[in-house]
Amino acid sequence: CQVMRLNAVDEMMLAVPNLNSISRFEDLALASELVEGYSISTACGDHTVSSGMGDLSGKTITGISDFVSRLRNFGVEVNGTDCTRTVICTDAPGSDRGRAC
Repeated sequence: CQVMRLNAVDEMMLAVPNLNSISRFEDLALASELVEGYSISTACGDHTVSSGMGDLSGKTITGISDFVSRLRNFGVEVNGTDCTRTVICTDAPGSDRGRAC
């Protein structure tokens, strides 16, 4: 099927609905740069959805790499794979940026 060939599973697999209501992740909303973390895909790169996918057609789904590049503004990158990285947060833990990170 062409739709499946043009839209890999990892590009279309998104975070769980209402991720922002799970206590472990709710503080992402404290930093506008990280809010997209609620809706990234499991793919490394961004993906533009092909036609034939209804309301999603033509929309860009952000990948992990873009989110990690934003997270780097909150600390120091120490290691990781091709697109996932560990970032050590440098803002005070009680600050909004520290909590978001």
